[in-house]
Formats: sequence, structure tokens, C-alpha cells
Amino acid sequence: MSEELVHDIGLWLLIPSIVLFTVIVTATALGTPSEIRFRRKERQLARLQQAADQCENQVFEIDWFDYREIPKPEILAVLREHGWGYQDDDLGEAGWLLRFVPAEDRDANGKEDAQRRLRADLRDAEMDVRGAYHLDTSQYAPLSYPEIRGIVRAAGLTVATNTRTAVGRTLVLSKPQTTVLSSSDGPFKPKATLPSRDLDRVRERQRVWAKQFNRQVGLAFLHGFIGLFALAAALTSEPADGTGHYLAWALATVALLLFIRAVLKGLDVRRKRWDELGHLLER
Repeated sequence: MSEELVHDIGLWLLIPSIVLFTVIVTATALGTPSEIRFRRKERQLARLQQAADQCENQVFEIDWFDYREIPKPEILAVLREHGWGYQDDDLGEAGWLLRFVPAEDRDANGKEDAQRRLRADLRDAEMDVRGAYHLDTSQYAPLSYPEIRGIVRAAGLTVATNTRTAVGRTLVLSKPQTTVLSSSDGPFKPKATLPSRDLDRVRERQRVWAKQFNRQVGLAFLHGFIGLFALAAALTSEPADGTGHYLAWALATVALLLFIRAVLKGLDVRRKRWDELGHLLER
């Protein structure tokens, strides 16, 4: 390895080290991003509790954007401890307004109203082309999660996935024995002329092809990373370095050939998928 190359490698190692040292010193002085957010959240919680205690109206209204570090479920729990029950919310030009009423008034009919609204929404629910219906549980705040699941089951639906969000939970619902496509299954736009009775079969075939394609993508990333790493090692060494130089070239060659093979197989999977489903899907 030449002296000039050693100098260049040392320089490129020194620069990131200086940057990393600067970042560590700055973070130590100011606090990590998580610590900064935690302190900001503590200040917002104190301000929220003070506002709740000082409110003398029958309706307590806050702009959630003023308390953006606090998840909505935590806001509801904190205000409930201070005697306020969640009523509704309104997202508009003025902000994201959350409204609360005295808890004793809310408890009288809040749960019954939420149950009625949820049953009506599920009765009218229509699955999208991916076989799913997205339910925002924050719209039924008086109900606990087990209560919501019970109403969902009573409506003849199942919970495909359950995702936590800043405002609560989002449930992806589906009909029993129905295929639900996720984002990893790729784009899916069936033609308007596709009969609804065939839609689930097409979704199932889409998922099968997507699984094969995603496997080749993963292999391509793995072999590509190994190949580039080995190629870099081969280019920075010389025959005089011994067997390591030739091993690096051999590993780089094998890995890059496997990378090309995975790419070609992935393209072949896409072609076969389109041959089977192309007449049923939009481009």
C-alpha cells in the first residue's frame, strides 16, 4: 500500500472523528434530542395541568399543537385526573382543537354515544382495494381498547394489524378469510372492470409475487453491500500484500455476480407477475 494512499485513508478517518467529537461535545452541553424533547414535554404537561385547574367554563378547549410533545392518550389521561372528560376534536385552520367537559357529565352518556357511533361506522364500513378498513380509535376515546375490539368482532370483522400513533391506535380491519395487502406488497391498482368476486384472489396472487420479489431485493442489497465492501478492500490493496489481495478480489467477484443474479431474478419475478395479473391491474 503506497504512502500517499495511507495518508489519504488517515485523513478521511480523521475528519469524521473530528465531526463526531464535536457532535458529542455539543450533545453533552445541550443534551441529546431525546432529553430536549423530554424537558419540553415536562413544561407542556405543567402548562396543561395549570390551564385545566384554572378553567372555570363548562367546556375546556385546547389547541393540541400547543402540546405537540404529549400524545393524545396521555392528554386525555392527565385531564381526566383533573376532572375533565374528552368530548370531541376539530382540525381546522385555527389548529387541532380538543374539547373537554366535566368528567361527571361526560361519563353519563359519553360511552353510550361512542358505542353507537362505532357500531354505525362499522356497519357502513367499506373495505378498500387492498382489503382493509382503517379505524382511528381516537374518535371513540371513551371506549377502552378491549371494548373497541369486542364491538369490531360483533360486527363480523377482524383486526389485521394494530398500529400505535401519536393520537392513539389505528386498527386495520378486514373481513374474515380475506387477504389484506400491506405496503410491502407493492402498489396495487385493480382495473375498474375487475369483478369484486375476483378481487381477493388477485390480492392473494399479488402477495405471493411480492414475497418472491422482496426476497430478491433483500438478497441484492446483501450481496451488493458485501461486494462493494470487498471491492473497496481489493482496490486499496496490492499483490504484494499477499493472499488477502486475491481473496478480496475473489469475494468481490462472487458477491457482485450474486448481486446481478438477484437483480435479474427480481426482474423476472416482476415480468411473470405482470404476465399473470397485468390484464387485471392498472399500470
